[in-house]
Amino acid sequence: MDHILQETSGKLLQTINDAKERFANISQEAWDAKPVATVWSKKEILGHLIDSAANNHLRFVRAQMVDDTFRTHGYEQDFYVSRQHYQDVPAAELIDLWYAYNRQLANVILHVDPSKLGVTCYIGEHEPFTFSFVITDYVTHMIHHLEDILS
Repeated sequence: MDHILQETSGKLLQTINDAKERFANISQEAWDAKPVATVWSKKEILGHLIDSAANNHLRFVRAQMVDDTFRTHGYEQDFYVSRQHYQDVPAAELIDLWYAYNRQLANVILHVDPSKLGVTCYIGEHEPFTFSFVITDYVTHMIHHLEDILS
């Protein structure tokens, strides 16, 4: 099953490299724009992806410490975004942090112990997932939000 890890790590690297290149075409005004007060700006969406990286980083490491079941909390994404004031941070700083964090996650994914991919993961109140799904879904979730930023 280590091909899943190689494919996912490679897909993550390709995704962040492509997105970072395309981010250069987004104006500061577009990064800052909030169409409605309750809707995240592009910077806040990127901040959410940083939060996702931080939360999943711990999951990716800790799920390898168990033999069969891993339990962790979910997180309140709106609270995280609002309390970190991503809207007030320059887009370039957020891009650099997001990019560096995901390069590290690609490395973590590449080196996951393949024997742990079947570990059952309980995240918050959600139904259980396999560790393999948690890893691949991380990239799927990122791509979904990058589409919002890049549209």
